[in-house]
Amino acid sequence: MNKNGKVYLLLGPEAGKKSDFINDIIASQKDKNKGDPDIYRFYPYGLDTSEVVSILKNGSLFAKSKVVVLNRLEELKGKGILDPLIDYCKKPAQDAVLILLSDTVKDVPAAIKRLVPKENTVIFWEMFEGEKKGWVINFFQKAKIRIEPDAVDSLLELVENNTQVLKGECERLSQFFGAGAAITSDQIEDFLYHTKEENVFSLFSRMVLRDLPATLEILTNILLSKEKNADSLLNGILWQTERLLLLKRLIERNYSADDAFKRVGITGKRNQRIYSTGLSNYRLEELERIIRLIYETQVRLRTFGGGIQVFIIQLFFHYAISKGGRAPWMQVSY
Repeated sequence: MNKNGKVYLLLGPEAGKKSDFINDIIASQKDKNKGDPDIYRFYPYGLDTSEVVSILKNGSLFAKSKVVVLNRLEELKGKGILDPLIDYCKKPAQDAVLILLSDTVKDVPAAIKRLVPKENTVIFWEMFEGEKKGWVINFFQKAKIRIEPDAVDSLLELVENNTQVLKGECERLSQFFGAGAAITSDQIEDFLYHTKEENVFSLFSRMVLRDLPATLEILTNILLSKEKNADSLLNGILWQTERLLLLKRLIERNYSADDAFKRVGITGKRNQRIYSTGLSNYRLEELERIIRLIYETQVRLRTFGGGIQVFIIQLFFHYAISKGGRAPWMQVSY
């Protein structure tokens, strides 16, 4: 597919392949224009779509092109909210690329579907549950490790629904337990949340406590280990925060805790306790702001390199935990 189109519609739940596709578009723009494009990412909560269109149409002072990524298109609802985007898709700017993302296929507005060229509409399917289970079992068989069926279920529940992330966690488990081991469900939870090696799961477990010093300590340990960079860490925090937000919405719609956990797919007792803590400590509007703040922070991480990235992600956790997502650099008013 030509990666120099003006508007793309990327559908489906497979986040890893979507991310690769977006990175290819950004790289294509860089090659075409002999320089990095400006990159903007938006999330639907409280979004003014006319402001997004304004960014697309207005020239940049320092870059020859811009890439605008609009997440969760299916959640942009309300009278007139899509009109600026629909008008823009009819005549997109020549120096900008608009990438519209949706986790679903059927809930995308028909007007948008009609306006985006078919060759620029891509569906990214994830593996079916049975396929994922088979993939995990096969991975550990090759590593000469036996993994119990309940442990496979726990792993798929706890790890982000993303083939790249799943492979990475399986490799870490394989290295930790070694050939000849037998992995249980409890060991999966212990490893992901309570091993001496801190990770994005233990980081989230402190974040939901709103314990900033402990969160920053774990963050520092992870970054020093060089297992993950700041951007990939935020992707893991985003995935867990989105699940927490979905739980919060269900609870506020009078679902019981058990029903809400079942709908979101959180079954492990320890995992449920962590998310229950988050439900108690964060309001709905705070979670929405934090998700938007993650996207704003990722833009800045990709703009600045070196040591300043550590400072940027520390600021993110400060504003997420201490201020409920209210940060002074947010691009969209709220």
